[in-house]
Amino acid sequence: MNSNNGIYIGVGSTVAIKRAFKKAGIEGSISHLMHFCASQLINAGYSKELTAMAIGHVPGSRMTDDYIHPYEKELSEAFEVFDKE
Repeated sequence: MNSNNGIYIGVGSTVAIKRAFKKAGIEGSISHLMHFCASQLINAGYSKELTAMAIGHVPGSRMTDDYIHPYEKELSEAFEVFDKE
């Protein structure tokens, strides 16, 4: 079992998530869930440090960046800055 600032992630958690996916008819893995959660948190405005902790990473971990995916809308809006004069 891994401990990260009071958040415990272990084999039991992984098994429970796999069972829940199967019961719900969802194909995916805990990794897919981590990508989804990280992206949702970042796109909702939460910090990278909080997001890292939520997915079981050490705050400041560069690995967390691999799990964060900006929404297409936000990405498009970010590039609109170049259209302004």
